[in-house]
Amino acid sequence: MKATIKKMVLTGLFGLGLISFNSCTKEQMISQNSRLGSILDVTETGASSVVEDNLEAVVSKSVVISETELDILLHMKEEEKLARDVYSALNLIWNNQVFLNISNAEKTHMNAIIFLLQDYGTDYTKVLDPGKFTNPTFQALYEELVVRGSVSIEEAWKVGALIEEMDIKDLTEYLIEI
Repeated sequence: MKATIKKMVLTGLFGLGLISFNSCTKEQMISQNSRLGSILDVTETGASSVVEDNLEAVVSKSVVISETELDILLHMKEEEKLARDVYSALNLIWNNQVFLNISNAEKTHMNAIIFLLQDYGTDYTKVLDPGKFTNPTFQALYEELVVRGSVSIEEAWKVGALIEEMDIKDLTEYLIEI
């Protein structure tokens, strides 16, 4: 399962790379990331979606994950939901296509993690309504980030950068932990 989680973390990092390489074509992204291209479909606009059949082929159903690995996946799910919900809220405020695109990418990341959690029961795959979180820290962070991003479009960009920095930091720490 460690290999699976590492693949998911790498997929998450790949998704973050999509933000930086938004102007790349599907062919460029696949050629640059051929190892991961088979589990992600990237459109001409840079939007990504998980190819579940291919992801299922690389995920072993017989592996039992540790409590630590489960906690990491649950935290990652909530963090991806936070990113999706904040970017979605910022899109509603600023009507900016970039926020909508990134929100959709974060939804893809969250759904990939949910896919990994599906064998562990619905308590693990349940997702609350937008802007609602099971973790009080994420709830407070969501509210703070939306307020900060509502001040100006520049602050909204800073909120986006903060979200991505937080995600990269956590993913890096998870790679060390597992």
